[in-house]
Amino acid sequence: MNIILAATDFSKRSDRAVRRAAMLAAAGGARLDLVHVVDDDQPERLVAAEREAAQAILDETLRDWPELRGIEGRALVALGEPFDAIVRSVQESAADLVVLGAHRRALLRDIFTGTTAERVMRTGHAPVLMVNTEPAGPYRKSLAGLDLSEHSRRALAMANDLGLLAGTRLWAVHAYDVPERGAMSYANIDPLTIARHAGEAVQQARRQVAALLSDLGLGDATVRLKEGEPAAALIEAADELRPDLVVIGTRGRGGLARLLLGSVAQALLARLEHDTLVVPPPAS
Repeated sequence: MNIILAATDFSKRSDRAVRRAAMLAAAGGARLDLVHVVDDDQPERLVAAEREAAQAILDETLRDWPELRGIEGRALVALGEPFDAIVRSVQESAADLVVLGAHRRALLRDIFTGTTAERVMRTGHAPVLMVNTEPAGPYRKSLAGLDLSEHSRRALAMANDLGLLAGTRLWAVHAYDVPERGAMSYANIDPLTIARHAGEAVQQARRQVAALLSDLGLGDATVRLKEGEPAAALIEAADELRPDLVVIGTRGRGGLARLLLGSVAQALLARLEHDTLVVPPPAS
């Protein structure tokens, strides 16, 4: 990574994100851009006062926080709506990674507008690391959801390229289907034949996942297969393994429909309490 952008609203949630971003910047020799957004839909006098105060806090953070010593950093104050200003700042700085604090989960507000983090994920092109936990050191355990699509492949490759998987034990979770299981049961096929068919589906899935991991240079990852829904499989694995980092890819962006984030990714963001790297599709 060359540039990491961490957005902060000066809350404790954002402080966790800044500390994690500082750890990553120190480990990778990256520049750290700290960004705070000031709402410009208010009188100019208030905008100017908030902008000046925010700049002072950002400068103080870069100067005085022990985690930021020795790191090249910039303090930036952007104007506008939070998600739009953050995306604009990411584009202007050409950041390789965006680091955000976990959002407050307000159900009704999320239904109509989406959280800032999710909107940044939908409208931007850079991977977003949502920090849910207090940083206690480098990541040691990571969990990646693989559906064998180009989206999940890109997400895992990106996490590896950014150095987020270095030094971690990686679990790759894949949810598979057993074709015709329902039809075979309905047709009164004997259970032994159905079980054999299911076993073949498991072996095929294992071969496909192993091939993908080997191609990415991650052949030492532990593969975990589960029949059923991808979100449920990943949540179950996260609850059991308690990883430091979860990696997922998204399928779309833009527009008003929240489903463009991807139903699986959306369900995971609402449920996971671990740091989560979300990798969007590349710019078209």
